[in-house]
Amino acid sequence: MVNADITYNQKSDIYTIKTPLSLVGLRGVLESFLHLQVGAGEDDSKPNVREEYNISISADLRDDSFNASDDCGNECLREGILLCLLRKLKDDNEDVTIVNPSQVTEE
Repeated sequence: MVNADITYNQKSDIYTIKTPLSLVGLRGVLESFLHLQVGAGEDDSKPNVREEYNISISADLRDDSFNASDDCGNECLREGILLCLLRKLKDDNEDVTIVNPSQVTEE
């Protein structure tokens, strides 16, 4: 099981991701997760209005299963945030910071 904890600051349009995945691996997980959401149905829930959104995705690479949690309040908002992130990752955008949790040291 691998995790990606994503924070998106809407005001600054900056993403911070904590994950042990490589850039290619992260893109693959996001693409697979988003592909599985196509046709999942409509979400009429009211989206939360926040400055910062947190999305956590866990992927079991043995069987391509996913779990996701977020504070978006609406799956369409969550998928939109992830789709924009995927686009930025493909463009090697500087508005994305990826941190490997095993390399973080406490000061």
